[in-house]
Amino acid sequence: MRTSLHSILCIAIRLGAVLMAWTTFAQVFALAAGGMFREGGLSPWLMAGLASVSFAIAVLLWLFPSPLASLALGRNRHEVFESPVGAAELQWIALSVLGMWFVVTGLSHLAYWGIAQAAGSDYIQLTDDMRRARIVDGIGHGVDIVLGLALVLGSRGLVALLHRMRHGRALGAPVRASGESLAR
Repeated sequence: MRTSLHSILCIAIRLGAVLMAWTTFAQVFALAAGGMFREGGLSPWLMAGLASVSFAIAVLLWLFPSPLASLALGRNRHEVFESPVGAAELQWIALSVLGMWFVVTGLSHLAYWGIAQAAGSDYIQLTDDMRRARIVDGIGHGVDIVLGLALVLGSRGLVALLHRMRHGRALGAPVRASGESLAR
């Protein structure tokens, strides 16, 4: 495969957009499940507005990564990168790396959460809201681990699905020229 450094950076920006969208979703879910939107808590309208802005930025980064990549690369934009790895395999590797990122951060946060649970209960008298928020945090870290494992183990299928959505045919299927039939 022969590609430009610009294309590789666009892939990395899109991965960042997915990470941004997932983190926003997980944080809003954790705040809602923890009861933070009750009387005297966070304003649901403020949270919805901030989450909407975050999702909009993630969507824009997904759809238009090129301006940010061009800004980051400057004159090196057209530098060529050659590799025996094809585009589908590169996307598969990128999604697997993102999945491992979720697994590792989920495990590290879950370990910290466990230590905080063990140490914090001796020093702090917890209210019901604090207990509920801690449980939701632990569940959120578990969801990160499960999502990461799903990405690592299912990234080939996801790449094939994205290819089918983008090109209207299965990955590796022969390309039909205009007016040509594949039946022989």
